[in-house]
Amino acid sequence: MNFHVQSSIPPKEFIMLLNLSKSIDRRAVTLSAVALPLVLSIASEAIASKANFRIVNDTSQTIRELYISDSSRDSWGNDILGRDVLPSGSSVGIDFADTSNRVCLYDIRVIPTSGRAFEDYRINVCTSDNYTLIDQ
Repeated sequence: MNFHVQSSIPPKEFIMLLNLSKSIDRRAVTLSAVALPLVLSIASEAIASKANFRIVNDTSQTIRELYISDSSRDSWGNDILGRDVLPSGSSVGIDFADTSNRVCLYDIRVIPTSGRAFEDYRINVCTSDNYTLIDQ
């Protein structure tokens, strides 16, 4: 099993702002240059406080245990699937309850039906919406 992370796509509003600034007169371009840091700041705040993330199982195995832990912690905590499993071809949404501390880096531990555990470390959930598990 191999791990692959799909990156987030920049918001369409931000792309539109960049495209519009090319076709407007000098005053508007100056205004855009002043406003752009503010837009980036707001976008950074939104990303930093992001409260959801999706794990996609594109492997040939069912995932029977899934652990996600803040990278600064020494333990895995509880299996977030509980009594459930994550079948091949399925995904599970992860909602981070406390976004006040703005933690972005998490470690993931996956145990499929084969019993062989796989771990990946320091996954940035603030810059990626999905984490996809695939067979080697």
